[in-house]
Amino acid sequence: MNNFEKIFERLARTDDASTLWINWLDWVIDQNLITNHDRQLDFKGNHETYFQLYSEWIQIVADELNNTKKYYYDYLGVFYEDIIQSKYKAGTNGQFFTPQNVSKLMAELLTQNTGGVINDCACGSGRLLLDAHQDNPSAVLIGRDLDPVACKMAVLNFYVSGVR
Repeated sequence: MNNFEKIFERLARTDDASTLWINWLDWVIDQNLITNHDRQLDFKGNHETYFQLYSEWIQIVADELNNTKKYYYDYLGVFYEDIIQSKYKAGTNGQFFTPQNVSKLMAELLTQNTGGVINDCACGSGRLLLDAHQDNPSAVLIGRDLDPVACKMAVLNFYVSGVR
């Protein structure tokens, strides 16, 4: 168990895990991508711990990218599948995240045939779009998903990967 999981587990003792996950995603988006902070999130006194989770997430992604030849690392999607959906049963929407080797192949096929626009109507945490960006950095990427939590993970994966 890594530090991110340990911190999350500690927080999950005092709050519902799925609510905690959504609040943390909202907090990261608010802190990094939104300039107008008119939304009031309930941290339940855990603001410093949210920052610790954020720091651990950035470190996990940086370590993975430094140790592999990957263009991105979708730790949020991995954590969501492995911990939130399986352990806490919070995301039982029939969601199955595409393995990175499959999304890489799909992106290679798409970028050859789309004329520069990639529209993923079930983007999940954004793996296909990130792979498409690697193959064609000038492509217009459009991601949608029925699950707002998945969309938030995609936004943060784009953010941490430097994709607009």
